[in-house]
Amino acid sequence: MGFLEDMSDAVARLGVFAELDVPAGDLPGSVVRLSDTSVRDALGMVAGVLKQATTLQALLVGVAASRSGRDREHGGLVQGTGHRNAVEFVRDVTGVSRGEAIRAVKVGEALLDGVGDADGRTVGPDVGSTPDAAAVTPWHEPLRVALLAGAITMLLTDRNFGTT
Repeated sequence: MGFLEDMSDAVARLGVFAELDVPAGDLPGSVVRLSDTSVRDALGMVAGVLKQATTLQALLVGVAASRSGRDREHGGLVQGTGHRNAVEFVRDVTGVSRGEAIRAVKVGEALLDGVGDADGRTVGPDVGSTPDAAAVTPWHEPLRVALLAGAITMLLTDRNFGTT
């Protein structure tokens, strides 16, 4: 099953709770009518969806950052939106603090470290740091694998990348 299909199915499973299918303004008054079991179940489902969305966001931030490096000057992805760098772009799009945006960019770049882009170029913060960069496995590869498998959260990934 593909990532988006899995995520869509997770959101669809929340459909068993009729109390959640109300306008956003009515949601607080509606969720208080959920049973204890339904609160536990729904919270677990929402946590899973949030973990998937956060993982996707981190990867997209990494792509935006890799396509917006200084080598691209004014032709980078985020520069095309009027931002000076990926951190400013992330702050604007997500509404997070500068520190959170810096962490998001570092984690996103690290998750893409050693991955080839659409043009076959290797992306990530450590590109070109060794003569044979493609043959070197990044030190954080186990974290990337665990995050993408859903075994750990972005918060744990953040801490292990040394960004918090």
